[in-house]
Amino acid sequence: ERARVELFAADLAGKQLSGMDLSGADVDKADLSEADLSGANLFRVHMSGIDGTGLKLTGAVALRASFKEAWLADADLSGMEAAKADFS
Repeated sequence: ERARVELFAADLAGKQLSGMDLSGADVDKADLSEADLSGANLFRVHMSGIDGTGLKLTGAVALRASFKEAWLADADLSGMEAAKADFS
């Protein structure tokens, strides 16, 4: 079984993470401002409370992902698959 990626409260601001597999990862409360996650696998990722200002998620797969209380001002979500994702 694959280990769960732990990035809780990580500083990922401005990082190039396109195409990465972060499925099931705990990214809660991380700083993802201006980061690029385009084309990333975000299946069941936990991104609650993130700073996603200017975050690029184009073409990402975020099925059943949790974005509760995420700050997504100026984020690019074009082409993102987000069926059953939680943006509450």
